Amino acid sequence: MKNILKYTACALALSAAFSCSKLNETPVFSAEDSFVAFDKGSMIVNENVGKISLPVSVASIDPVGVTVAYEVVDGTASAGTNFKLVNEAATVVFDGQARSNVIEIDIVDLAGEFTGDLTFSVNLVSAGDLNIGHNSTCTVTIADLDHPLSDVLGTYTVSGESYFNGPATWEAEFTKDANDLTKVWMRGLAPGFTMATDLIYGVVSEDHNTITIPLGQMLPYSSTYNAYFYAFDGSYIYDETDMASITLTREGAGKPFVAVDYGWSFYAVYVTSGEGAGNFDIIVSGVTFTKN
Repeated sequence: MKNILKYTACALALSAAFSCSKLNETPVFSAEDSFVAFDKGSMIVNENVGKISLPVSVASIDPVGVTVAYEVVDGTASAGTNFKLVNEAATVVFDGQARSNVIEIDIVDLAGEFTGDLTFSVNLVSAGDLNIGHNSTCTVTIADLDHPLSDVLGTYTVSGESYFNGPATWEAEFTKDANDLTKVWMRGLAPGFTMATDLIYGVVSEDHNTITIPLGQMLPYSSTYNAYFYAFDGSYIYDETDMASITLTREGAGKPFVAVDYGWSFYAVYVTSGEGAGNFDIIVSGVTFTKN
């Protein structure tokens, strides 16, 4: 009886060990797991880019020959008006040698016509015996270059005097708002302090020569800080209740923007809470933004 129990115990132990070894085995990618998918789920291109290529790849143990069918779905961009398929059959062929191929699309440049950014999607719909992977859709955004504020948008070389560090030169960027054609988002209004690289908006005048920047904007820098765009006179921090805004002005298109000199104020990025409370970065009014 003891021997039977002993052998039974050994068998159970071996069974358990075998089961554990099965659990610890590395999963094996099989031919049945093979799939085709886009390399990227989205792409942004300028309207004057011409032909674009959307990379598509086959994931398999060995290269596989397969014809993949796809479809285009209009969004705010329309087939025939804003883009055209290079291959009207809407298929991409893998020859069994290479794992990667591309879907080619011609982007139509509507130069001089402002449409706003437009989007469309390309969906993989069939791949023979292969699976369609998770990344089965690529959304393309066509960036409009004819924005009404195109003379304002872009990168700038900025020069001014830091309250703490003296003369300084740095880079700034003005970008468009997705919905408001009178608004620009400005990155890099002040140097040195990391939070100054976050976005602050300004409203552009009808003649494009004045940008009004409301005070009291909170910068979306970090969940551990509350950083605001304020004004400063050397001893007092002015928020939106004391002073509504500061302005950048220029003498005409192509001329530099200059921060209006109020004779007493600086503009500042000021931290009101969190780890860096009380810290700020300050630039003397009169700072110059020269478009690159």
